Amino acid sequence: MIESYMNRKLCKRFAEEMRKKSLDALKMICSFLIVCIHMPPKIIGGGGYWIALCRIGVPIFLMISGYFYNQESAVKRIRKIAILFVEANLIYCAWSYFYGFVSGKLPVTSIDTLIRFIFLNESPFSGHLWYLGAVLYTQIVIYLLEKWKLKRALYMTVPILLLTDIVFGKYSILLFGREFDYHFVRNWLFVGIPFFSIGMLMNEKNLRIGWWGIPVFTLTTMLERFLLVRNGLNAARDQYISTIFLSISVMSFALKYKGNIHNWLAQIGKRLSAWIYIIHPIFVTCLTFIASKIGMQKVWGYVGAVFVFTISVVFVYIFAEMKRRIIPHNLKRQVEDIN
Repeated sequence: MIESYMNRKLCKRFAEEMRKKSLDALKMICSFLIVCIHMPPKIIGGGGYWIALCRIGVPIFLMISGYFYNQESAVKRIRKIAILFVEANLIYCAWSYFYGFVSGKLPVTSIDTLIRFIFLNESPFSGHLWYLGAVLYTQIVIYLLEKWKLKRALYMTVPILLLTDIVFGKYSILLFGREFDYHFVRNWLFVGIPFFSIGMLMNEKNLRIGWWGIPVFTLTTMLERFLLVRNGLNAARDQYISTIFLSISVMSFALKYKGNIHNWLAQIGKRLSAWIYIIHPIFVTCLTFIASKIGMQKVWGYVGAVFVFTISVVFVYIFAEMKRRIIPHNLKRQVEDIN
């Protein structure tokens, strides 16, 4: 009886480790998809359909964070995210002034930019850093709601928040005949909280979509884009309706996946994905500039995304190794990447 109990416990632990490894590998894949969004490859259709599919990257990152959320360790995780948030904004503050000095276009700050930064997570130094602010605010809000025993109310808001994002985002031209500033929906409230909460539900309630969801919602995402573009209704916002379900489908597949996963895929996702996300736009700018100067714009359009991702991985890995060797052993665990 004791032996049977121990075997079940070992099997459960092994399954948890496999799920963790699978999700780490998925984080690596999503970091590449996000690089593709910022460095669109030249493929059939101008890359528009591919970019539409790549939009699952950020929702999946948020769902993975939600999946591993734990109230007991929430304060520690919030502190780690806050440090990462400050570091990233300081780096891009320096970069924006350096690039502005070189290009002759220094960044301009105003009360409006500060308000967007504080309330809507829109960094005045680089647009992609909204995600870090959204993750930080989301975890603070969810920590407080759990502490106040309001988790059920939180879950009830998920459909409303997602629908608000769709209505005032991608479908705003169709429904209102105009586009709204996407900052008002691409933030902690309408993106961070709902997708993070879905990740929590996938852990707590075993929420899943079958493998069939991937081909089905891939096709419906492409169909949505086709119809909106053809009718001049494709508003400048990240996600389609199908993006939500495609993200859940891919996450579900990763949680059920029992095949072999190369350790290097999981390690890149676990250790490097956060900083790949943070640093890659600098490489996009620098390498695109170099490619234009040496007359390789055409080739760069095809290989740029892969090249930027590879350079980002190598750079972040070297930086992480240097940091690991410099920082004392008892502080090493504090500099691990966020799930």
